[in-house]
Amino acid sequence: MSVTRILVVEDESAVRELLAATLIGAGYEVMEAASGMEAQEMICDENPALILLDWMLPGLSGLDLLQELEGGDFLAADGHGLDGRHADVLEHGE
Repeated sequence: MSVTRILVVEDESAVRELLAATLIGAGYEVMEAASGMEAQEMICDENPALILLDWMLPGLSGLDLLQELEGGDFLAADGHGLDGRHADVLEHGE
């Protein structure tokens, strides 16, 4: 049986490491990226089954990265609220 591969994209290391440790403890294979650019490379190379994507990243933001991903379903969540960006988020889902 294969293990589900999850990519955690978060620029705050403490948050990223906590998420990764929790997921590993639950039996998932976890990859970590601290930036949108790093995540972009991992997505192309590793094809994760699920991406936990921070919205506010330096450089290539979570929204920018989401726009580059073609198709697929997503769930948007942000602890700070979307601040009027709901339409941007919704137009990129299927």
